[in-house]
Amino acid sequence: MLSEAEYLMFERGYQAVSTTIDSVMKDLDWAYFSIVLYEENPIYWEERILTPEHFLISLADKLRNSEIPTILILNAARDSTHSVLKIPQYYRALLSTIGLDKLAFTFSGGLTELKAKIKYPEVKIGLNDILDFETMADALINTAPIPRKLDKEMFNEISELMGLSYFLIDYLKPPTLTEEVMQELEKTSKYEIASHVISSLSAVLNPTSMISKGLSYALKFMEIVQKRQSETYQAFLDNWQMNVENAFNPYSLNELIGESSIPQIKDILHKENLVIIFTDIFENIQSIFLPSLVKTLLAEEEEVVLLMDSITRIDRFKGFQDWLTGVVDSEIIKLASIVPTYGIFSEWFDDFFSKLIQDRVLYFDVNSRFLSKIFENRPVAEESWVIKHFREIQRLLEKKQIAFISFNSKNDFPWEFVKPTLAARVVHGIKWKFRRFKRRFRGIKELKEEKEEIEEEKESEESSSKESLESFDNSS
Repeated sequence: MLSEAEYLMFERGYQAVSTTIDSVMKDLDWAYFSIVLYEENPIYWEERILTPEHFLISLADKLRNSEIPTILILNAARDSTHSVLKIPQYYRALLSTIGLDKLAFTFSGGLTELKAKIKYPEVKIGLNDILDFETMADALINTAPIPRKLDKEMFNEISELMGLSYFLIDYLKPPTLTEEVMQELEKTSKYEIASHVISSLSAVLNPTSMISKGLSYALKFMEIVQKRQSETYQAFLDNWQMNVENAFNPYSLNELIGESSIPQIKDILHKENLVIIFTDIFENIQSIFLPSLVKTLLAEEEEVVLLMDSITRIDRFKGFQDWLTGVVDSEIIKLASIVPTYGIFSEWFDDFFSKLIQDRVLYFDVNSRFLSKIFENRPVAEESWVIKHFREIQRLLEKKQIAFISFNSKNDFPWEFVKPTLAARVVHGIKWKFRRFKRRFRGIKELKEEKEEIEEEKESEESSSKESLESFDNSS
């Protein structure tokens, strides 16, 4: 449990982020808007704590106020001391203050305690939405570390959760010792194996942990395969089997799939211009359902902004990436996303990254492997300018100050070094105090209404009991 003083730092962090978003998002003339990071750790700035979640929630709030329908899918289980799973009470208080708490939902398969902790209504996808062969084939083929043929005929025969459970567990089961692919892996250096396979292994072998630990676990598995230490190897396989069964048994599937609530979610989106969905499946094996969730939410929708958290964590789904960029490039939707660049990425991710950074970007930090993509077909002078200011950002960060580089493809010189000003923070602080006052007033009003409802129910029960007693006396 974090202290009240730290919550105030958390809240002030959101204020600072909201000010920043207001200052840099003066127009919405973009198809792709990205916030590029190295890792997803919080930033401690003066007496503030800034998190990736702050940026997404602030941007969602701004878009809603601009009457632009927005769907925010937020990673609740990132590896951070300030993730939603670690401090759910902070996020509940924050959403209450800014008036978005009635628009928040959860999508969780029960591998964590997200639903119990955050206490927002749950979202479920209908079985028919899951049973789209093209979407599920892309997700499964690129999630199974061991290449296997997907039986379309058997998949099309699935008609209930038990059948889906059996199909998924059988498809994602660990390899036998005789499978040819294991012989190939034994000959292959762990640094040469396809990176999306390493990513898939991390999801299978360590399903509820952060990406860095998961990747480490997957690389360890590769070492064991090459050395073929039978006892240790078998322990990995047993763990693999257990994780697959935990993720896709009928109970777990029932947490995600059932009577579809998507129509109700869309009704709220159309009325309120925003829905927020907290999910814990970005980095575990249940992430195979994220493409289905997104496609179902966006079906028949136009002029909607999709705010996608931790978008690089699902980079192995190439078909989904192609579909997503297709609907954005067709000007059906806009895509805004958090783009962490730490980790191992699929061979095809570079092209997707180029799309994400083509219009509007806020660079806080970036993995050096992506620099060639950032400056592809751009003047050397621009690269020199940006690298210089990345060093300045790092210098300021060490002093507990914050800055970032803004990129806007519409400008003659697209780069800008941005450091939030004190004046803007003061003005926004005044606005924030008013919002907090509204939250407290609303809270008092809700408590009063709740008390009145309890008293009315009590009076009704007493009246009903009195009538029942009189009826009994009369009958006697």
